[in-house]
Amino acid sequence: MSSIDIDTETAEAFDYDASADFFSMKSKKGRRRPLIYKHFVSAAEAIRYAIEEIPADELVSALIETDGSRYNSKEIHRLYENSSFPLARTK
Repeated sequence: MSSIDIDTETAEAFDYDASADFFSMKSKKGRRRPLIYKHFVSAAEAIRYAIEEIPADELVSALIETDGSRYNSKEIHRLYENSSFPLARTK
């Protein structure tokens, strides 16, 4: 499985309702931190958690895995900012 680049069309077709797993291991400075892992009932909840709850230095190494695909921090931001994002945003 590899990370894919999120374009507008892909983001529109993204399944925000699919279950998702969140992972993060390193800070922005490259220091290893204990693995953060959380399972979410929906990808939308995982994305909102990543953007709204995780400090920026930990988000750099974050991945969300859903439906057999992995999304890096840039892709997570794009999915959060997309007009199809189904949850209320606080950021």
